[in-house]
Amino acid sequence: MTTDAKHYIAYGGLHDAPEPDFSEVYDTKEAAVQHLTEIFHFEEATRQTLLKRGYAKLIRKHYKMDYCVVKACSCAEPSSHKLEKSSKV
Repeated sequence: MTTDAKHYIAYGGLHDAPEPDFSEVYDTKEAAVQHLTEIFHFEEATRQTLLKRGYAKLIRKHYKMDYCVVKACSCAEPSSHKLEKSSKV
């Protein structure tokens, strides 16, 4: 993980989909993980995995997604990460 991150991107979806189901930008990794935990009702183990590794494999049947990612980014355009169809988050 880069230490000069300006923001964090959270996204997730199905592995076989051409793009993620959602993508949002947060000021901190902790804020991203906290918001995702609240929205998707992640268990503590999933929350801790996202905080530690930035990636969590999910159960499609339960979450309607296969994965969730939180990664650091230092680009100058955080809004470029948001998807038009991002309605879950």
